[in-house]
Amino acid sequence: MISRILVALDDSPDQNPIFAEALTLAKQEDAQLMLVHILSTDERDRSPLTSLIPYSCSITRAELVQRYEQQKLETERNSLNQLKRLAQEAQKYGIHTEITQQIGNPRQLICYLASKWGADLIVVGQRQRSWFDRWLLGSVSRAVMGQSPCSVRVVRTQNDAHNEPPHSTESIAAF
Repeated sequence: MISRILVALDDSPDQNPIFAEALTLAKQEDAQLMLVHILSTDERDRSPLTSLIPYSCSITRAELVQRYEQQKLETERNSLNQLKRLAQEAQKYGIHTEITQQIGNPRQLICYLASKWGADLIVVGQRQRSWFDRWLLGSVSRAVMGQSPCSVRVVRTQNDAHNEPPHSTESIAAF
């Protein structure tokens, strides 16, 4: 029986199917939800916290720090508001819902929070990255599946099917 579902969400527009899947499961199982958003500090995730690194610009370090802090606060505020909105939607169905937002590595924090909260299931999405990007950069969902203290359900978007590697190696190696 599933009584606690941790739902890992990010800032992508594809989070609605992830939440919808978790909400459906919570209704069926009469389970609690914990909606989690991790503001990633891992460069591989292309997070707003790691995307303000200028390669060549004429701003001072103080200006860069100020811009970073503004972007961080705005991102935190927007993400927290989104979590609150989704929690209210779940609560309309009588589902006990908690929210948390953390800063750090989502690959580790999602599993840590699931363990700490006693989750029976983690629902996580898989971004629309090419198979090569997933191989090169790694995948949060794959890392969570490998480290999770409980079962993991990966919600794939429809477009992910087009990002799979070719079935024949002949199409890869044309010299």
